[in-house]
Amino acid sequence: MSEARALTNLVGNAVATVVVAKWVGELDTDKLQSELASGGSAILETRPEDDLGVAEGPTPANAVNTTKTV
Repeated sequence: MSEARALTNLVGNAVATVVVAKWVGELDTDKLQSELASGGSAILETRPEDDLGVAEGPTPANAVNTTKTV
């Protein structure tokens, strides 16, 4: 039963995306048709590399502990 609900949710979200895009005038029908005809691409192929902005390296030996103890 949960699989049916998940599939219904997925299809509903896809349809709603197209309907809202058409409603606000942002639907590119040429691109939509070409993507549907090509079968799309895998998510992994279009996902950008994660960049969390975290600097890697050793922790300084003289780092100051700024946490307060109560």
